[in-house]
Amino acid sequence: MVRNRPTLPPVIRASGDRMTTSPSYHDMPMEPVGPIRRKPDIATRIAAEEIKLLIEWGTPNRYWMALGIVIVGVIFSRTSPLWTSGLVLAVQFIAQFYFDQLRRNFRADPDVVGNVPGWARRYMIGAFLSGLTWGVGGIVWLPGSDFAHHIFYALVLASLCMASAVMRAHYLPAVAVFFVAAATPTFMFALLNPTGFDLSGAGLAVFFLLVAFRAAQRLGGAHRDAIRLRFENADLAERMVRAHAATEQKRADSEEAKRQAQGANRAKNEFLDILGHQLGAPLEQLGDMAREIRAEPLNDRQAELADKMQVSASALSRLFNDMVDFSQIEAGASPLNVQRFDPVDLLKDVVREMRPSAVARGLSLELDLVLGALEHMVGDPVRLKQVLTHLVSNAIKFTESGGVILRMQAVTLGDQSKSLRLSVIDTGIGITNDARSRLFDSFVQGRGQSADGANADPATGVGLGLAIADRLVRQMGGQIEVDSAAGQGSTFWFLIPLEMSQAVPLIQTTGHDVERQPRVRAEPRRAGLLVDHDYLYEMEQTLGPEKITDMIVEALSQTLRLLKGIESALADANDEGLREQARKLEALANEIGLLAIAEAAGSLAVAVEPWQIHDISQLQQQISATWDQLANAYPDIPAEPSGGQSRFF
Repeated sequence: MVRNRPTLPPVIRASGDRMTTSPSYHDMPMEPVGPIRRKPDIATRIAAEEIKLLIEWGTPNRYWMALGIVIVGVIFSRTSPLWTSGLVLAVQFIAQFYFDQLRRNFRADPDVVGNVPGWARRYMIGAFLSGLTWGVGGIVWLPGSDFAHHIFYALVLASLCMASAVMRAHYLPAVAVFFVAAATPTFMFALLNPTGFDLSGAGLAVFFLLVAFRAAQRLGGAHRDAIRLRFENADLAERMVRAHAATEQKRADSEEAKRQAQGANRAKNEFLDILGHQLGAPLEQLGDMAREIRAEPLNDRQAELADKMQVSASALSRLFNDMVDFSQIEAGASPLNVQRFDPVDLLKDVVREMRPSAVARGLSLELDLVLGALEHMVGDPVRLKQVLTHLVSNAIKFTESGGVILRMQAVTLGDQSKSLRLSVIDTGIGITNDARSRLFDSFVQGRGQSADGANADPATGVGLGLAIADRLVRQMGGQIEVDSAAGQGSTFWFLIPLEMSQAVPLIQTTGHDVERQPRVRAEPRRAGLLVDHDYLYEMEQTLGPEKITDMIVEALSQTLRLLKGIESALADANDEGLREQARKLEALANEIGLLAIAEAAGSLAVAVEPWQIHDISQLQQQISATWDQLANAYPDIPAEPSGGQSRFF
C-alpha cells in the first residue's frame, strides 16, 4: 500500500535554558538516503548495549593488571628468572593493545547494533588473550616453586576469575573463555604433579569456577533486565512524545481548518447577502413589470413572452431565497420560532397554494388526514410549511400523470412520546438506488431521469429544495426518509415531535453538507476524544508494551467482527440483533478506552427511531478514525487489517 508523505510536527530540542524548534523535514533539502530500516528488536539492542559496556569498562583496568603482574613476578622471583615476568607482561601488553584497537574500531562503527555478533566474537578473542596472560604465568612460574607459592597463585587465579565473572557477566561466553585460558595450565600442572592436596585442590577449584560461572549468569540476568527496563521506558517515552506531537499537530490542523472554514462561510454569507439585496429588488420589479404587461392588450406572441418573463423572474427569486435560506441554516443563523398552531390549517394552506401548479400539469393534489386525537402542536409553522412546500413542489415537478397526496398522521413512539408523521406521496418517475444515495446533497438534482433513462423534465432548480427540507426537519428534531423505486412513484416522509422541546438541535457545519448521524451519549469529562490515552498508558504500565499492543490489536479485530455482525443484522432487518451487537461493541470499546466507538455503538444500542438504528455510517467513521490514531501512537499496530482485508466487511 502506497501512502502519501506524512506531515510530521516540528522537533523540539532543549538548548540550555531555552527550547528551540527545528524546521519540519518538509522545509529541509532532501538528500538521497538508503532504504528505511525498522528499529531493531529489543533483544538485539540489549546485546549491543552489553557488548558496549564490556568494551568500555576495560579502559581503567590496564594499569592495575600490569601492577598485579609485577607484584606476582616479584614474589616468584626466588624460584623463577626475571625474564618470566617480562614474558607475562608482554602477553598482557598484547592483550591490552588488542583491546585498544577493538575499542577504537567499535566507537567508529556506524552500525554497532547490526554488527553485534561480529563484535561479540572479537571481544571473546580479547578475553582469551587476557586469560592467556595468567595461563602463561602458571606455565613459567609454577614449575620449581614450593607449595606456598602454589597456594598463593591459586588464590590469585581465584580472585581474577571472580573479578572476570563480575566484569564480564553481560556476556557469559567471554567468562568461560577467560576461565579456560587462565586456569587450564594450572590444572594441568596439578594433574602432572599428583599429590593428594593438589588433586583435591584442583577439584575445589573446579567447583569454585562453576559457582563463579553460575553467579555470573545471575548477575548478567539482572543487568539484562535493568537494560531492558531502561530501553522499554525510553521506547514508552518516545511513543508518548510522538503521540502527543501527533495530537497537537492534529489539534492545530483542526483549528486552522476551522478558522479557514469559518472565514469561507462568512465570505459566502456576505456574498449571498449582497447578492440578495442587489438582485432581490430588480427581480421583484421584473416580475411586477411582467404582470403589468400581461394585463395590457397583447397578441398571442407578446402574451407568451410576458408569461415566460414572469415565470423566469419567479424562478430566479425562489433560487435566491433558497440559497439565502440554505446559507443561514448551515451557519446556524436561522433559529426556530416556536409557537402553538393547528397543523391541519397549515396543511390546508399548503394544498391550496400548490394546487394550481398541480392542475397546470394535469395532476391532482389531495389532503389525507389520519389524525386520531390530534388538535394542536408546538413548533415553527413557517419552517414546517417551507418543508412541505418543497416536498410537494418536488413531487409535482417529477410526476407526469396521476397525482400527489399530502398525508398527516399522529403516532406514538416506543418511548411513549407523541410525534406527527407527514408524508408526500406521488405517482411519478420514482428514484433509483444510486440517486437515493445523493438525494439530500446540496446542489444535486436527486432524480432527473425516468425509468427508461430519459430526462423526465428540464425543470428549473439547482437541487437545494430537498437539502433545505432535510436540514429544517432535523433542526426540528426529525429525519426525512424516502421509499421509492424507479418507475413506481415515491413517498417522502418524516416524523417530528409534537412538542418542540423534544427536538434535537441541528449539528452545525462549516460549509459542508451536514452528515446524518444519530444522537450520542457524551461523557462530560471525555467528550470529543477518540481514545482515552491515559487509560491505555495505565494498562501499558501494568501489562508492558508488547502485551498492550497485542490487546489493542485483538480488540480492533473483535471490533471488526462485531461491526460485521451489525451490518449483517442491518441487511436482515433484524433491529434487535443489531442492538445486541451494538451493546457488545459498546462494552468492548469501554473496556479498552475506545471512547468514540463506545459512544457511537451506544447510540445504536438505545436508538428508537428506524432512521437512527439503520444509520451505521457514524460508527464506521469512528472505527476508521480510532484505528488511524492507534496506529500512529503504537507503531506495531498495522495501518490496515492483516491479509489485505478491508476495515469494513
